[in-house]
Amino acid sequence: MIMLQYNEFGKPNLASHDLALPLYFNLAHSHTTIVYAFTCINRVGIDVEYMRTNVEYEELAEHYFSPIEKAQLHAMPIEQKMQAFFAGWTRKEAYIKARGKGLSIPLDSFDVTLQPDRDPRLLACREDPKSVSHWTFYALPADPHYAGALALDGVCEHLQFWHLSSLF
Repeated sequence: MIMLQYNEFGKPNLASHDLALPLYFNLAHSHTTIVYAFTCINRVGIDVEYMRTNVEYEELAEHYFSPIEKAQLHAMPIEQKMQAFFAGWTRKEAYIKARGKGLSIPLDSFDVTLQPDRDPRLLACREDPKSVSHWTFYALPADPHYAGALALDGVCEHLQFWHLSSLF
């Protein structure tokens, strides 16, 4: 039997300690997609977003992104701005979920890269500057209508992705 327990911020963890190795997990969903992350390495967070064209992403960025991220977004060519916003948003969500504190961490208290065609990274964390050296971000191989990111406290030498289609 698998039992879950929740931290004070609502993040679920396995309650059973009968496993030889700890198992960390996270999940996210958007539109018709669900993503899961499992690892024995350390804390992990994952996020996926359907890139809806009716989202006022520039207003959201002005309200939630850090000054460095806003500058990155403003510097993007207009045809890449929406994709860059969603890349940054999913990276930020994956990070706060991995940390286990959710939105109690202000989204403008740390900086991530926004360029969707480059390796995602944590650039700075004003709450814990040393964290930049041990957090690793990965872009999810996703449908072109989605953005997704995985944040891991550590490094994973081998990631495995599976795509499961509905049987119905």
